[in-house]
Parts: sequence; structure tokens; C-alpha cells
Amino acid sequence: MAKESKSRYAILGVLSHRGELSGYDVKQFLLESACYFWAESESQIYPTLKRLTAEGLVTCREDAHGARTRKLYSITDAGIRAIQVWLKDPSIKYQIRDELVLKLFFGCHVEPAVMIEHLQAARARELEFLHLVNNALDNKIDSVLGDRPQYAYVQAVARGGQRCTVATVEWLDETIETLKALEKQN
Repeated sequence: MAKESKSRYAILGVLSHRGELSGYDVKQFLLESACYFWAESESQIYPTLKRLTAEGLVTCREDAHGARTRKLYSITDAGIRAIQVWLKDPSIKYQIRDELVLKLFFGCHVEPAVMIEHLQAARARELEFLHLVNNALDNKIDSVLGDRPQYAYVQAVARGGQRCTVATVEWLDETIETLKALEKQN
């Protein structure tokens, strides 16, 4: 059996939370709200929206926006039912594809300083992301979602991201120190 694309559910989910959106708006929402656990490229979003429209899970209408016309998509009742069916299915274990970890695994083939540089850059990115998550937890989630039904779920995801990011920064710090000690031995 062919592996089913979960992109359709990510897009349906965004439309269920945000209402009528363009493909670009879907991409921006995923970048701003789901970037640490889900990524979709524009090359995946537009064909998926076209398929979802053909399947009757979303509707599409054209809207004159300035000098150009853009397509706006909305989820249908059938789209909501599709999400509900998917949510009840068991989740499969995710596969990690982390280039930094792969490089670290084979890092013995370069001087420790090379890996230390990669790890320090990753640490800076993680701290930047942690700042965004903390800001979302402190301000954005409450003000945007308030008493909406998805509040507890979105907050749980943000807290999970916060804890994973803190753990990653701790691991990066430990690994950097280990490699610095290794560098001194050489």
C-alpha cells in the first residue's frame, strides 16, 4: 500500500483553524505556528490544495486582490469529517532526518572544531526558536485563541516544543563541552 501523504491533513487542519486562506497564507501559518514539528513546501501545498478541491474536501473561490486574482480555500463539512477520521487513526512513529546529528555521528573524520562550530550555530538557532515559543506561550496563544476549543491543544504543542528545545540546548551544551575537551587532548 502506498504511503499516504499527511500534507493533506496539515492543510485541512490549518483551514479548519483559520478559515478561508490562500495557499500562501497556509504556508505562512505553518511557518509561524507549526515550524518546529511540521514543514510544507509551496511545491507541496498547491498540488495538495488542488487535490483536496477535486475531492470536495475544500472549496476554492477567486478573489481580486489588487492587480491580481488569488485563490482562497475553505474547508468543507467533508473536509472536517476527513480530519476527524484521520485524528482517530493511530499515529505512526515519526522518522527523524536531522543532518546535524548525522554529521555528528560521522564527525570523527574532521577536527572537533568543525563539529563545535556546527553545534554552536545549531544552539543559536534553538535559542532563537525558544524565544519565539516562549513569546507565543506568554502572549500570542492567549490573545489569539482565548477560549476557543483548540486553545488547550495548541498550548500543549507549544509547551512540548518548549521542553524539547530546552532539552536540545542542554544536549548541545554538553556535546560542545565534550568536543572541546576532545580538542584539548589532540
